[in-house]
This record gives sequence, structure tokens and C-alpha cells, in this order.
Amino acid sequence: VGMIGRLATKEWFTARISACGLIPVAFPKMTPELRTKHLEYFASLCRDDAPMVRRIASRNLGPLVETVVETMGPASLLAGEEGGVVSTTLLDLYESLAGGDQPDSVRLHTTQNCVSFGKAM
Repeated sequence: VGMIGRLATKEWFTARISACGLIPVAFPKMTPELRTKHLEYFASLCRDDAPMVRRIASRNLGPLVETVVETMGPASLLAGEEGGVVSTTLLDLYESLAGGDQPDSVRLHTTQNCVSFGKAM
């Protein structure tokens, strides 16, 4: 799990792409503190300068939403709750990745992410 944090903050975009794919897979095995930290890493990857990183982050946003809900339970959906990361953090990331200022390669995954959000809710 420590490796994912190092990958997410590396200078080379290839390492950050790897972190995008590993965070949803490792999320259930993390402690609550590490989950919060890795959600912050994922949020920064969704806002990365490199469109290649944002594209892979967009591809993995849906699986991350499903994993967060499975791991943290229904409380992760509630806005205003301490654990409501889906409705606060992840939904904001979806909106930014689906925005008109993103390249088509990033916005391409919007539909599948919408399905994942629907399943989660």
C-alpha cells in the first residue's frame, strides 16, 4: 500500500498511471487513515496536468466508487456525513472529468462512470 502513495507522487506520468489502477484494487485492504490519504491521491490524479493520467483516472473512477461503497457501506453515500466521500469527493471528481474542458479521451469514460454511480446509489 505504501508503494501506491509513492507511485501517485512520482514525476513520471507512467508511475501516476499505475497508481490510478492500483488504488481501487487496494482500497478494501487499507486502514481508514490510508483510505482517506489514497482518496486524496486519487483526487490529485484526476486533476493531473497530463491528460494521459486523467484518462486512466477517469477509467478507474467507476470501479473506485463501487469499491468505496462496498467497503465503507451506505454511509459513504450520504452528503454531510463524515464518511460521505462518494457524494462529496468522488461526485465532484466525476463532474470535473466530464466537463467540456476535458479532452475526449477523458470524457469517453463518463457514461460507464455514470452507471457505476447509479449502481452505488
